Amino acid sequence: MSLTIAQELKQTFHLVVLRMESEDLLTGRQWEKRHGLVKRCDQARKKETGLFNERFDARIVIEQKRLIDNAAAKIKQHKPVWGHDDLFDKTAVLAQADKNVRSAHENRITRINQYETRGLEALVQSARRENQIQGKPTHAFNKVKDRRQGNERRIRNTRKQQR
Repeated sequence: MSLTIAQELKQTFHLVVLRMESEDLLTGRQWEKRHGLVKRCDQARKKETGLFNERFDARIVIEQKRLIDNAAAKIKQHKPVWGHDDLFDKTAVLAQADKNVRSAHENRITRINQYETRGLEALVQSARRENQIQGKPTHAFNKVKDRRQGNERRIRNTRKQQR
């Protein structure tokens, strides 16, 4: 099942946004996890693309053979043997094999992207939770320390007392 262009763009954009978010939110340990995940996925994409380019012709031949074998299977229709049409068309089989091989490659790349997306989403969510917990004391401290001078400081305090 191939994706529509809109779905593919949405997934790609979502992955890029997650990569950008994950760069900003993370501590050292989280950064190592993110870096390992992105590196593994990039290596998997490169490996898949390299194998696709190297073995494209062999994959086409194998897929053609599979398509021909499936077409040669017994037809379970109640027609005499001489009444069947010969549906074998070499160019159509070649085109279908090419389409199937390219589609399988795209599906493998999509699965790698989905794996990376799920990993980054989990990492970003855990980083947000950890950063919220870690940020609360800092926020409270910043609230308490007030570096304004003189009247500005008193005005703020009197407003709080009036409420």
